[in-house]
Amino acid sequence: MYAQMVAVCFSSETPEDSPQPCTVTEIYINIVRHCLQTISKKTKTKDLNSFINNKSEEILSLAEFAFKATEGKTVILRELPCEDSCVLSFLKPLVIKVAPTETITTHAFLHYTMQEFFAALWLLKNPDKIGDVFQQSLIEEKKHMKHLIPFMCRLLTDKRPSLMKHLIPAQELKNTSDWFFEELITTFLEADTEDSGLDVDILFLCQCLYESQCPEASISFLEKLDYALDLSGESLEPYLCSAVAYVVTQSKERKIWLNLEDVMVSEQGMRRLLGCLQNVQWCGPLPRQLWEIFLLKCGQMADEPHQLTQPGWKSVAPSS
Repeated sequence: MYAQMVAVCFSSETPEDSPQPCTVTEIYINIVRHCLQTISKKTKTKDLNSFINNKSEEILSLAEFAFKATEGKTVILRELPCEDSCVLSFLKPLVIKVAPTETITTHAFLHYTMQEFFAALWLLKNPDKIGDVFQQSLIEEKKHMKHLIPFMCRLLTDKRPSLMKHLIPAQELKNTSDWFFEELITTFLEADTEDSGLDVDILFLCQCLYESQCPEASISFLEKLDYALDLSGESLEPYLCSAVAYVVTQSKERKIWLNLEDVMVSEQGMRRLLGCLQNVQWCGPLPRQLWEIFLLKCGQMADEPHQLTQPGWKSVAPSS
């Protein structure tokens, strides 16, 4: 069910005003709400929201266990936060044989990404830990903590489908959001120093901003980069193309300088990028870079003639 929901959401191309989820976090919010709806048998939105509010303590206890497991690089929960059915609905039992006649039962989340989602939820309940996670994400042995950040970006915003406002007081979330994005952007941009040996991860920050769907944060990010996005040498999957396109389209007053030198991008991803070109400076090497990407695609199709019959390739196939 989880894999199918994700696949359907990402494979469907729908209008901007469609209720279809457009970010990873939205998909997981819907999965969480679906699980709670199933276990509670609350079909009405008002009743489901009330159920989530009543079960907030149990849900947040699960989130704490998720954070500790993620920090410890494990997927095994050797203890249960509680035996509540709404908690158990997100876990699967793992029976481990410890002796010929003895077993112990541990638990794990249905998917590791679900564990990361709940870990991000716990961080928003404990915002004093967020700065530490930002710094941990820059260290090799703790870089897996980085995957919690995009979830937090969306969970902080007051958009539908709602979840956080039923778990954490709205004022607490606002207090966190007031400084969260500025500290996030500053932390990752300032990591690019000769001493650190780290490069600015432009794509990761674009992903965070796309998840947040927060125009103000995107503009702040672009201002710090002087409205220049250097993506040279990157490999852009469709999701990342959507993230870049989102950030670029937030700049209404100033054109973006975009570098796509030696970029690897799929035909589906290229279509997402084309939608933001009206916000890009059409000068310098960019026109040549785009032609090189198109010609590379045409060359790939010539090597695989059967692909020319697929509808998705018609937009880039040469007319001859």
